[in-house]
Amino acid sequence: MNFPEFINYLMRLWGGIPALPLTGGVRVAAQHPRQGRLPPMLDCRFDPASMSEAMLPDCQLFGTLGCHLCEQAEERLLPFVPRGLRVELVDIAEREEWVERYGLRIPVLRRLDTAAELNWPFDERGVAVFLGLQAQELAE
Repeated sequence: MNFPEFINYLMRLWGGIPALPLTGGVRVAAQHPRQGRLPPMLDCRFDPASMSEAMLPDCQLFGTLGCHLCEQAEERLLPFVPRGLRVELVDIAEREEWVERYGLRIPVLRRLDTAAELNWPFDERGVAVFLGLQAQELAE
């Protein structure tokens, strides 16, 4: 269960606020009315088929407007979007420290969970390895 799902669970448990649908293959089976005590243990079940999509790390793609290599990098990332990849496009021109750090290396793909960076040039196989996909998932 990720953080937004946990908050959603707490809201339903104590606040009576309408619940948002859970995504990513995790669902909360335990529901308990508000009784002024700690919440019950969560009975979390997951669907392994949908977890592969949920397991892809969120990333940032550092680039800038008018960068043709950045556009090519975006195209290389598109096949991973249906599998659950979420990428924030970051324009390095917005901050001086990003210009200093990435100015000569863009585009750079950065994982938010580990802060690992993948420098250009990269292909789909390199991105898949960077994201931690297994060999059988690459063939799909």
